[in-house]
Amino acid sequence: MLKVTADWCKMKVFIPLNQEFSTPVSIIIAARNEEVNITKCLNCLVSQQYPIHLYEIIIVDDESTDNTFLLVQNFIAESHSTNIKLLTVADFSVTKRGKKNALTIGIQYSAAKIILTTDADCFMNAKWLSTIISFYERHHSKMIIGPVSFSNARLPLEIFQDIELINLVGFTGAFCYRHKPIMSNGANLAYERNAFLEVGGFEGIDTIASGDDVLLMNKFLSRYPGKIDFIKSPNSIVQTRAQNTLGQFIQQRVRWASKGAGTMTSSSLMVSVLVSTISLAILSNLFLSIFYGKFMLVFLVLFILKFVVDRILIGAVSVFFNKQIQFKHIVVSQLFYALYVVIVIFLGFRKQYQWKGRTINER
Repeated sequence: MLKVTADWCKMKVFIPLNQEFSTPVSIIIAARNEEVNITKCLNCLVSQQYPIHLYEIIIVDDESTDNTFLLVQNFIAESHSTNIKLLTVADFSVTKRGKKNALTIGIQYSAAKIILTTDADCFMNAKWLSTIISFYERHHSKMIIGPVSFSNARLPLEIFQDIELINLVGFTGAFCYRHKPIMSNGANLAYERNAFLEVGGFEGIDTIASGDDVLLMNKFLSRYPGKIDFIKSPNSIVQTRAQNTLGQFIQQRVRWASKGAGTMTSSSLMVSVLVSTISLAILSNLFLSIFYGKFMLVFLVLFILKFVVDRILIGAVSVFFNKQIQFKHIVVSQLFYALYVVIVIFLGFRKQYQWKGRTINER
């Protein structure tokens, strides 16, 4: 954990220099039941400070049962946007469902060198696109992983998710700095279109509903070691909203966990085992202390050690996000985190969950 913090701090904040761009970009969004968010997202995308003739926005409606498709149609008509394409999965003869399938359709219809994916419930500032492409034109990465943050976290569950995501972003950046990436986020992910085709796209990982980001990253890592980078820049941050209910939160985490250990790299497996073991140790010692008081000392030592190293990392990464995380929130989140990790691991073995109106069974 201390090494992760040190590596995060060693990473330099990226400052774009060039203002003249030549790289065509296709921003692709697989949207399902996002009528509440899609218009705000589109407003952010059409407001990017990037030459309009160099980027297109491709929205692929993934069998929405609400007004998502209609809202995008209306937005295109009312804004007279010429660089937005609207596709729907229903118009294609496909045998597989889900986000990877929708993204594949969008990539097939893209015409640009760089694919940049985000989600329909995300928003970003006007320099987001230019910052990422400036990074690409300087480093020529095969894949660029961008930071994601929760906005306006006020309720206890939202604050917990915010702290967890800050921690995850720290790990993501630090391991990329070591050229051993273990995580990525499809809400802010860029890669070369040709490289995507060279690794076979989502072929071989398309039987798993989730993992359009991490599993694809692993394929890139196998083919292009050392060519996956994390962009550490405030202007590259994508904002989204935390899950509103505990049920939605658990289902999302089960979806993440259901990919299984077989899909992990050695580095990501090491981190997962470490986090799981410590969480289980903290929880079991707390439980045993009810019957045997001496276990309370073990619990306190483990809890305090984990709290200290977590606090150092969270403090370093929260500065990047310009956030102030209160001491009491970290303490409470540490207690809840151990229980939540154990529950998610248990439910993840079932490989079944609900997501956006679909029942997914990974078995």
